[in-house]
Amino acid sequence: MAVPKRHDKLMKHLMTSDKAEQPKTYTYSEESEFLILKHDIDKGMKLPQHKINRYLELKQKLGK
Repeated sequence: MAVPKRHDKLMKHLMTSDKAEQPKTYTYSEESEFLILKHDIDKGMKLPQHKINRYLELKQKLGK
């Protein structure tokens, strides 16, 4: 059974449209880590200096 050509065009479009999007310079795990640290700071938790440094680094990297 032959696959319709329309399907091929759609798949080709989907495959190329992903490449056209701007890649993120950060990962979702970094964004999650930032949100967790931000939540802890907002709640008034005392964080070790290395965690505060990581928060500031992620804040600058994510532009938030």
